[in-house]
Amino acid sequence: MEETEKKLGDLRIDVENLQSSLIEPQTDKKLAETVQPDVVLLDQHHTELQKLQREIDRLEAKLPAGSKWKTLKVVFFFTVTCLLPIMW
Repeated sequence: MEETEKKLGDLRIDVENLQSSLIEPQTDKKLAETVQPDVVLLDQHHTELQKLQREIDRLEAKLPAGSKWKTLKVVFFFTVTCLLPIMW
């Protein structure tokens, strides 16, 4: 009888330990589910940014040498990379 009670106690401890070890993965899963829509949106914005960059490069190639466009391009990328994330 004592041996059975000891085994039962050990098994209860094992169950508690296993339940505790499940908490972190469940928390990570909830976090991933929460962030997933943002990742999709970020990917869409990244794709759009690449498309805009290709269009800028295409139009820039048509400009005469020495154009002020290079300065505008720097301002654009500063805005996209530095200011927009702060504004969101």
